[in-house]
Amino acid sequence: MTSTTLRPTRPTSLQDRLTQCAEGGVEAIRARLDTIESEWSCGRYVKATLCVAIVVGIALTAWHDPLWLILPTIAGVFLLQYVFFNHSILAELYHALGVRTGKEIDEERFALRALRGDYHNLPTVDHVEDKAAVSRLEDEGGPPLPETEERYGPREVAEIIAAVRN
Repeated sequence: MTSTTLRPTRPTSLQDRLTQCAEGGVEAIRARLDTIESEWSCGRYVKATLCVAIVVGIALTAWHDPLWLILPTIAGVFLLQYVFFNHSILAELYHALGVRTGKEIDEERFALRALRGDYHNLPTVDHVEDKAAVSRLEDEGGPPLPETEERYGPREVAEIIAAVRN
């Protein structure tokens, strides 16, 4: 009889990751943010791969045969494609392999910081102390002040942030 060990499954959706972090508290959010800071995006992998191909191709050209210039040329074409169109075949390949795009990483980073409350004290039109300035803004077609302020729990915030993303 074989024994199986239970390993925690890695949440795959943004909402699942946010819910897991919200349930874990501030320490779980901080740990996830630390993990995200070291995560490479598809774009970073593409640029690193192409840079290595260019350097290796030039080195092989210098040491062996001038035909190796084909390698940095092809890498340069892929790099131009990535720079001008902000996507490439390599980026799609890395994304298919499970590497997230920079946008996906930034969305999770922003959502985790919002969940932690980093943006709670930022001044907004809703939290203006000079009511006369807001009323002047309203007269000019600006947004009105809200009547009541709703409070949400961590799970509701995770659901809202994930819903806004979709």
